[in-house]
Amino acid sequence: LMYFGTGERGFGNADGVRGMGIWRSADGGVTWDLMPTTGGNAFQIINKIVVDNGGQIYVATSSGLFRSSDGGATWPEILGTGVGAVNDNVQDFEIAAGGDLFAGIGGDGVYRFRNNSWAKLTTGLPPSASFGRVEIACAPGNANVVYAAFEDITQTDNTNPCLSIRHSINGGDNWTARTVPAMGIFCWYAFILAVDP
Repeated sequence: LMYFGTGERGFGNADGVRGMGIWRSADGGVTWDLMPTTGGNAFQIINKIVVDNGGQIYVATSSGLFRSSDGGATWPEILGTGVGAVNDNVQDFEIAAGGDLFAGIGGDGVYRFRNNSWAKLTTGLPPSASFGRVEIACAPGNANVVYAAFEDITQTDNTNPCLSIRHSINGGDNWTARTVPAMGIFCWYAFILAVDP
């Protein structure tokens, strides 16, 4: 099974276009079909799709974070303005090795789902007024190691570089600053984070 999402206005770029939902292939990418339950407004801007080991599909959109446990028949929203977050622009989503869920919400912060509830993580993270896009990376071999990188929206030259990279060794309870490498500009858009296994 393979999935791809369409639409690109979750980062504020004026040239992005609204998408037409999520497409699924059951034959390794030879043929594709639109998932009919994803044709509405909530699925016009897909930022990330993650499928867990049990087959649940998580979709981070600019309208919230949605999860389907029935192969795409239904999509209850599990994080967004109506479910514990300040705004709906879920720009990144990751599943830690131990099962914790992490969501990065632009201009808001990092959220963790543990013990059946979401919590906004703040200890050691920058204030939300200073950043836009949030990228998260979980170490595949260590459930306690998580990184988060933040786009700097305080610059006045429209380059929006990386504001900060933070590192947690206790599953997101506390974060410490790491060195930001020289990586150019446009962290609002050309921005990705991963942990080497």
